[in-house]
Amino acid sequence: MNIFTAFVVGAIGTCFRLYAIYIGNPLSPAFPSDGFLVKYEQKLQPRIGYQGDYLSQCSLKRSDGLSLRSQMGSAGVSWDHRWLAQITAGSATAEFSYRSLDLYRAKSSDAFAWGGEAQGIVKQWDMCTIGIAVGGFFTEPHTRIETVHGVPTPSLPGRWKIAQWQGALGAAYRVDFLAPYLGTFYQQTQVRYRERTFHSHRNLGIYLGCSLLADTICTFTLEARLLAETAFSIAAQGTF
Repeated sequence: MNIFTAFVVGAIGTCFRLYAIYIGNPLSPAFPSDGFLVKYEQKLQPRIGYQGDYLSQCSLKRSDGLSLRSQMGSAGVSWDHRWLAQITAGSATAEFSYRSLDLYRAKSSDAFAWGGEAQGIVKQWDMCTIGIAVGGFFTEPHTRIETVHGVPTPSLPGRWKIAQWQGALGAAYRVDFLAPYLGTFYQQTQVRYRERTFHSHRNLGIYLGCSLLADTICTFTLEARLLAETAFSIAAQGTF
């Protein structure tokens, strides 16, 4: 059943492109704790996963905002069921608009995206867990189309540069195989486009989600982020 669940989650993310930077459940370093080859007693455990992020809006200073979609694979290690570090890589597309004397709107082509993240469990009381997380996301897409007041421009700018990083503090409460969680995060987003640099308009936000936990093979998570950005993520993580 756990293998089937992981397959379904991956299929949903692939078919519907639920694409931004996933934070994760504070309990993530502890689950899953067993795999085909890895046993609970082993302190160092390999992890692989999938992350689909859809950022519907990120408010930037002097712009109408950024929309970002990404699909990422992840690989890393968990140490002592308390610490998790992993790298991510995949593809991303973006839409961006800003006003100078004119209204510019641009869409990018698919581009390589990469990042990294780390999580740690800092305190546990019975079913309650407090955890921290830090992470970063980077991509440099090419412009696919640009318009000024709806009219395509004859010459397209080159690469954009998009960088996002954040830190988070959250709490999770496990109820059998479910673990809802809630927390706050601080994030910085930077977009460089046409020799201009745009920064986050709002930096503080909240995130909430719920994980379906399994002691073996895999877990999966749904997550939403609000205030600093409006985003939705789906993720699956497994060991072997």
